Amino acid sequence: MTSGIMPICSAVLATAMAFSVSPSAYADDMGGLWPVKDSAVVSAHEAGLDGSGVKVGMYDFQVVSDYPGLSDAKVKYQVGSFVDVENDGPAKCVLDDGDLQAAVTSKESGGYSSHGTAMLTWLVGNGKSWDGSQGITGLVPKADVLFITGGRGNVLESNDPCQGMVGQNADKDIDAMVDWGARVINMSNIGAVGDYGYDGMLDALRHGVIIVSGRSNDKETDALVNGSSTDVMTGDPRFWNSFPGVIRNNEVGPDGQIAGISDVADANVNILSPGDQVLRPSDNSTHISVDTGGTSTGSAVLSGYLALVVQKWPDATGNQILQSLVRNTKGNDSGEAKLDPGHKRGYGQVDVARLLTVDPTQYPDVNPILEAQVTAASKLSDDRSKWYAQDCSTNPDGVGDVLDDSLPVPCQAGEIGREYERQKAAWKKVEQCRSDGGSDCMRYSATATADKAGGRTVLPGTG
Repeated sequence: MTSGIMPICSAVLATAMAFSVSPSAYADDMGGLWPVKDSAVVSAHEAGLDGSGVKVGMYDFQVVSDYPGLSDAKVKYQVGSFVDVENDGPAKCVLDDGDLQAAVTSKESGGYSSHGTAMLTWLVGNGKSWDGSQGITGLVPKADVLFITGGRGNVLESNDPCQGMVGQNADKDIDAMVDWGARVINMSNIGAVGDYGYDGMLDALRHGVIIVSGRSNDKETDALVNGSSTDVMTGDPRFWNSFPGVIRNNEVGPDGQIAGISDVADANVNILSPGDQVLRPSDNSTHISVDTGGTSTGSAVLSGYLALVVQKWPDATGNQILQSLVRNTKGNDSGEAKLDPGHKRGYGQVDVARLLTVDPTQYPDVNPILEAQVTAASKLSDDRSKWYAQDCSTNPDGVGDVLDDSLPVPCQAGEIGREYERQKAAWKKVEQCRSDGGSDCMRYSATATADKAGGRTVLPGTG
């Protein structure tokens, strides 16, 4: 199974046209900027929270680098990793007009924006657009971004794939972002991790790096294609957007309702995020409209919110921030994570106000989504119960899928289960240290001891 990237914005031009408005119509109230106009975000910006010092990784389609909204953004562009699928060796992505470039200008591409461009502006945009009207204002305009280009394409046109038998190695690019120091990684797209291993994804899990992605904007859920599950939140390690521990959002509008284009049961959706009725630049003109942005925009907005939280609570680990995310959703005042039994709303809609006021360091340094998915899988009666308990030394061929035995879950998925056990055991050690009156007990946490895990998870006290 080779890797492939697909945007998760709305792919229907007719839908985009139906919601288009003139620049003057939205310039007055800027309704399409409602995720940024949230009172908690406005207050955070006024208090000096702007992403300064926070590193955010982004994996997406090629950016139009001279887009006005990115003129003062701190972005490092880098071409992604590719593999010759016939020999598993490194390869270049060669397009019809030459090697894939990390970014491209509007003159070179003939386009004015792209999927990657729009997503990037939700993080570090300055509010400008081509025609001088209101553009997207970024949630963390001063953050440092490492943008890794996984291909060329946009939401209205078919992707421009590499010529020949060349596949993406997104897992390696995740590893590069973790090594760079990213605290949050945005992947506003869906795709297969591929046959090249889970080292990068596991590296992110071990170091508490938050990965945000989404689901297909489609009312018809195909578990095989979309890495979904309609009955229980188990994750699916073959796809980066459903990899255990990854935040998988569904988009909502200003009224908190799930967008009509993706109103579907999907148990692997675990959070709701703003993405409907938002500003959306046109790829083929200077026009910008109010439209559905899909779970792509939901991912980018959520990544921006979490980057603000990282800046607000610098001592919190990524896992603790995720704990706060799922415990403090809108309407949930219990302080505990509560999944929607109907499998539509996950843990609920992100509440950025509470994330910026509730100290996350009170929570365990255990990824709650990883915990829920591994635990749920272990209780099932089908092959999913074996996914995260595998050992490559005894089961090198992986475990068959409940839908298609020709696409087995690789044996390395056992490392996912062992990583959860490591996080859980490490937190028990932190709690014991605190109970004994110790100091600096967080040095025993899973995040603090991540590098000791090396390439294979070793449980504390086992050597």
